[in-house]
Amino acid sequence: MMKKKLFALLSVLCTASLAGATTISFEDEGTTIITTPGSVVNLNIVTDGPLDFLYVIASVEGDVSITGAIGIDDAAAYGWDPSLSFDPLITGNTAEIGMALFGSSNGGPVVGYVEVTYGSGTVFVSGCAPPPPGFWIDIYPPPYPVFSSSVVTIIPEPAAIVLLGLGALALLRRRK
Repeated sequence: MMKKKLFALLSVLCTASLAGATTISFEDEGTTIITTPGSVVNLNIVTDGPLDFLYVIASVEGDVSITGAIGIDDAAAYGWDPSLSFDPLITGNTAEIGMALFGSSNGGPVVGYVEVTYGSGTVFVSGCAPPPPGFWIDIYPPPYPVFSSSVVTIIPEPAAIVLLGLGALALLRRRK
């Protein structure tokens, strides 16, 4: 009988802690952004609850590059402690972002950003929030924030496609 009560109590505690998991996502998640080639697109990272830390790996696919993300210089503007945060590690098509705060929680809902420079064609931007590395695991126990699985799709604006098509037709006509 005592084992059943203990198991029931542990089940309730685990369920409550999982139910309290905060979700983070891109502000424009699940939508299509229409823009011109060569333009910079700023994607806000938003949360549905308070956070003590933010650890996100953002990645892009297609003709696009990550050109910036929240770092030490702008950590305070988003409610993070700059001395406990690090500048983004941008390598290839990924950016690793890490922010932390001791004491009270970051109020959100906008907790950071990722800046991408659009090239051409359709590109996808996605994110994940793995458990925080190093000492953060000891300081911040589970449940960790989770990044929703949707992506942001960026496509060229219709006028740019029309102009590219007209240019191609003009070149073809000239060759004849």
